[in-house]
Amino acid sequence: MTLLDRQFETTTQGYKLTRVDKLAEHTVRTRVYRDFYPAQSHAIVEVLTPELTWTDLASSEPSRWHDSLPSHVSSNLSDALLDDIAAQLLQRAATILGVAPSGANSTRRSRN
Repeated sequence: MTLLDRQFETTTQGYKLTRVDKLAEHTVRTRVYRDFYPAQSHAIVEVLTPELTWTDLASSEPSRWHDSLPSHVSSNLSDALLDDIAAQLLQRAATILGVAPSGANSTRRSRN
């Protein structure tokens, strides 16, 4: 697995991590957003199709992780907070695509 892009940002209601990785011949995008409200939070991994559109592969219900993460007003916010969720989704994507990942956090090329 090769990390192509990674971006972490905060919003007025939460924070989010978006990363794009290469899994063998597949390009996958993982998006994790922790909003103040669980119903507005999401964690999803998508694959880029030959038509250059993103197709959902797997997701993780916010009820599994929302309460374990700090609020958006915390002073200790970082992309590392969302890494475990992203890593789990990348592992699931690799399984679905039939690819052996080398580790979701092993290659960090760019960081915002």
